[in-house]
Amino acid sequence: MTRLYFYLVLLGACSPIELPFGNQSLNDSSLTEVRVELVQGPALPMAKLLSSSISNGLLKNGITASVDPDIASRFVLKGLARANWEDKKVPFVMLIYWTLYDRAGKILGTHTQGVRGARWKWEYGDPKIISAVGEGAAKSIAVLLANEDKPIQNVLFDEGVLIRGVTGAPGDGNVALREAIVSGLRSSNVKIVEDTRQASLTLTGLVSLKPKGHALEEVQVTWSVHTLDGFEVGRATQVNDIPKGKLDELWADEASKIANAALIGIKRIIGFENPSTNQPKKVLVAQPKLTPDLEQIPNNTAPPLQ
Repeated sequence: MTRLYFYLVLLGACSPIELPFGNQSLNDSSLTEVRVELVQGPALPMAKLLSSSISNGLLKNGITASVDPDIASRFVLKGLARANWEDKKVPFVMLIYWTLYDRAGKILGTHTQGVRGARWKWEYGDPKIISAVGEGAAKSIAVLLANEDKPIQNVLFDEGVLIRGVTGAPGDGNVALREAIVSGLRSSNVKIVEDTRQASLTLTGLVSLKPKGHALEEVQVTWSVHTLDGFEVGRATQVNDIPKGKLDELWADEASKIANAALIGIKRIIGFENPSTNQPKKVLVAQPKLTPDLEQIPNNTAPPLQ
């Protein structure tokens, strides 16, 4: 039996799960839920620290998050920090106005966060203040996400997938792999299209072989999912050790085996929660507790972000 290892490389944290057949492993992550933009107002170093802190806080609340400006996400979180040096009626050194958007730019909710502490601690980036901001804001944003009643629609898979083809395989591998992946995706209710006007994503396959020793070859198959404008949504890479020359001519059953293993990763990249259904994913978040470090100002006091 050949050894098959399957890796799914996505833009986010990974957790291993067991595949239903063979000696395989899969590292999987769903589409990032929240992209945290740089907080506006503070100097760039402080803005980066604050954004990273809330991203880490969201992760602690069970919400996948990233500060990568190029990552695909279901939601976008923006923050605006304003100094409160003079107003003694409000016991905060800073006020941070958070706004949560969906991918279409619609505002889903706002939160105004008051930051306690000495002014000089804020200006010098005191770690305790940064940590408190991240934890406090993350818990409030988790509430906003938890209050979303309807399932989140699949933001990537809204039309169809265009299979651009497979390259690099010896023998009939390019044709066999393409046919196998098309058949597998269609069996999973994924809409396969032949026209870019009907597609929202593209899928390409790349095969490479190299000697492994002991009369073996290492065959690597990489499946890449892109949006039509060229943004890479995710990548699934399979590595097989096979007897040398086994795939020089006919791929036969090997193409089906490779495609079936790849389907699990590909379907998760394009937004399928369950490999056998076409149901959108839901955001799962932990119910937050109020942070003891920060006090909250009612949401209706938050001005719009500029």
